[in-house]
Amino acid sequence: MESQIKIFDSPDDLSFAAADEILRLAGKTISKKGSFTVALSGGVTPKRLYGVISSPPYTDRMTWSKVHFFMDDDRQEVPKGNKTDLLMVQETMLSKISLPEANLHAIQTKAADFVQAAAVYEAEIKKHFKLQEGAAPVFDLVLLGLGADGHTASLFPGIPVPPPPALAFSCWVESVREHRVSLTPFAINTATDIIFMVEGERKASMIRQILSPEGSSSPGVPAQLIQPLQGKLTWMLDKQAAKFLKNSA
Repeated sequence: MESQIKIFDSPDDLSFAAADEILRLAGKTISKKGSFTVALSGGVTPKRLYGVISSPPYTDRMTWSKVHFFMDDDRQEVPKGNKTDLLMVQETMLSKISLPEANLHAIQTKAADFVQAAAVYEAEIKKHFKLQEGAAPVFDLVLLGLGADGHTASLFPGIPVPPPPALAFSCWVESVREHRVSLTPFAINTATDIIFMVEGERKASMIRQILSPEGSSSPGVPAQLIQPLQGKLTWMLDKQAAKFLKNSA
């Protein structure tokens, strides 16, 4: 596994750097394969990125017709309640670009049965990647965030994750009182590139635990389940999130 840590002065600097990196990866991958398949994350940090990448001059540099979007995870939509990650992505990015309808592979957030929603999402992944039974997809890029509790996607502490070959699963997250559907580590870890985007002092202790040699690394931290098999893992942090890492100044 190839791993890299990049630290930026501010959340805005992080977002612009991430947009540059995504455009670089997209250009290289589309030239080679003819398409670029990305799993998107929810959260405040990616939200800022989506606003950047869907605005000039960035949006003019992306061949959107060659891009396919999936979601890392999403929450069940409830009446008069939460905003789904899909809705956030639609508001901040998809509404501003010309993405073919068939290129968005979303979780069915309005589904009443979220176990079935996970099965439908897994079937959509298998169809897009033309997977044989037991195989994992190879996303060109998976964008991930990190919670202060160490969760990423909807891989939360204490929630069992189904073993391979499962690609997606449903769960009830008691801490936020939501039904979720999430990609499994098996589906994520075969990606060509994985980027964690993390900002804010609230995440600094968890970043130290995960990334510092002196940290109390523990298999109980869900983000540590993300271990690319052959791809590249990049941590993009602002200074506040990296404050407890040596040489972060």
